Amino acid sequence: MITRTRRRVGIAAALFSATALVASGCSGSGAEITTEAAHIVLPRGTAIALVPDSLPDTVAAPAACATATVMAALDAAGDLTDKRVLIFGAGMLGATAAAAAAAAVEAGADVLVVEPNPSRQRQSHRFSASDDDGATTDIAIDFSGVWTAVDAALQRLDVGGG
Repeated sequence: MITRTRRRVGIAAALFSATALVASGCSGSGAEITTEAAHIVLPRGTAIALVPDSLPDTVAAPAACATATVMAALDAAGDLTDKRVLIFGAGMLGATAAAAAAAAVEAGADVLVVEPNPSRQRQSHRFSASDDDGATTDIAIDFSGVWTAVDAALQRLDVGGG
């Protein structure tokens, strides 16, 4: 989680596990931790990224979590060139996935989004995504968090799809 602390100390860190001790006396174990403290103790080897003050919080905040999650999923999917990519959900994760996959559209990919919220569905179009056409797909990724979407994704995968 990138917090406003970055403005005071010039660093940001994502805390995903273990225990962190915060100068204010707070501690956490396995939970998301945020703080307004001036100092934070991190386990050895924790990645730290300098975030310039010129980068707005609205851009920086998703980088350590939402964007990292999406990029890991797309990396696991492999080359999207000439593939049909079906994304379930167009919230923060799904919209980020549609935006990240936009370059693949230029390389022949067909990126489709399934989202029950009409406003979010329309927003995905801004990232070159199309509405779902119901056909089989090469790659299906669920960012909705709904188990029925996972079931639907599995039913839609073409032979050899992933």
